[in-house]
Amino acid sequence: MKPSTPSPAAPPTKSWGGEYLNIWKRWTLTLCLILCASQVASWVNAEGKAGQAAPYLREGVGARALGLGNAQAAAVADATAAYWNPAALVRMDGIGIGSQTSVLGENRSWNFLNYCQTGTRADGGRYAYGLSWVNFSAGGDVERRSSNRPDFEGTFADYENTFMASAASQVNDSFSLGTNVKMLTHNLDNDSGYGLGLDLAAWQTLGTIAWGVTWQDVYSYLDWGGRRTERLPALWRLGAAWENPELGLLITADGSMEYSSTLGAQLPGYHAGAEYKPWEWLAVRIGVEQGRPAGGLGFGFNLGQWGKVRVDYAITGEQLPGAGLTHMFSLILDIQKHRAAPRVADSQETNP
Repeated sequence: MKPSTPSPAAPPTKSWGGEYLNIWKRWTLTLCLILCASQVASWVNAEGKAGQAAPYLREGVGARALGLGNAQAAAVADATAAYWNPAALVRMDGIGIGSQTSVLGENRSWNFLNYCQTGTRADGGRYAYGLSWVNFSAGGDVERRSSNRPDFEGTFADYENTFMASAASQVNDSFSLGTNVKMLTHNLDNDSGYGLGLDLAAWQTLGTIAWGVTWQDVYSYLDWGGRRTERLPALWRLGAAWENPELGLLITADGSMEYSSTLGAQLPGYHAGAEYKPWEWLAVRIGVEQGRPAGGLGFGFNLGQWGKVRVDYAITGEQLPGAGLTHMFSLILDIQKHRAAPRVADSQETNP
């Protein structure tokens, strides 16, 4: 009688229940982190010393972000991460250049430009660094009034700038930390203010889900020639993003918490958005921020061995009453890192 041979073990079957349970655990963890971040923000800012300087820094950068309701703490993956979450700069591979210009009402302008680059440490971990410039201008013809009268007495100029130096480093394959050091300037009529600022951030990927947290303006201020000092309000932002490249779908949401000494209360915020890519070269976006709907389009072009370029457009309603709509355009360039080709001798040894 021929001995029977044992049949090979059947491959393990995928437990959809277990997979959904893991996803549920991850989202539960993310929501708990958002709640914790909001509570910590209230502890940190309990002194109520924050001012309302540099409010343009709360508007964000990049047309892709605006089209997604500025829900970018976890979803950002390009050079604009220098603003949204510097820890996520390690998601790039090579050089990233970001730029933005906006068409605003009331003769105002809002611009952004930056350069970022990644590298690899001796232990194989990735690091990144960058320089950024954020600019806001109310123009040189702001009307001057000493009372609530229809006629004005003259005009003055209002220009604000922030210069940022960013750094990020991987702690392990899925987790990274980042920071921004900022220099702020504000030229208002014949007066000038100067100051410094600091941001801290973390980012982690959990398969198709990622989460990120930023603590913007940990300690940031503007000093007006020693006569007075304005503190920027600290802002916590924590978000989660789910992305399925096969479906071309991204869903992202952020929660934020700010303390305003002017209003004497915390200012919670919510941001959510979705992006759908029916083709590789086209992205359709929709989002909401604090009740303001937003939307936009992205057009991507492959530059071959040089990388990719993306042109983004977004539209949303203005926060300034009666100012109309905000139209934002941005250009993102990703220059891939060139890796040296294998030597001929190595190829011959491998393929005799």
